[in-house]
Amino acid sequence: MALRIGIDIGSTTVKVVVLDEDNKLLFRSYERHYSKARERAD
Repeated sequence: MALRIGIDIGSTTVKVVVLDEDNKLLFRSYERHYSKARERAD
């Protein structure tokens, strides 16, 4: 199974999505990191 992962790291938020081969959404996340992206990545 091939998966596609999209990550958008902005100045105050991080958005992540995971799609399967049929572009079905398997996971999504939206978090505010308040300009502390490295600390939130753990």
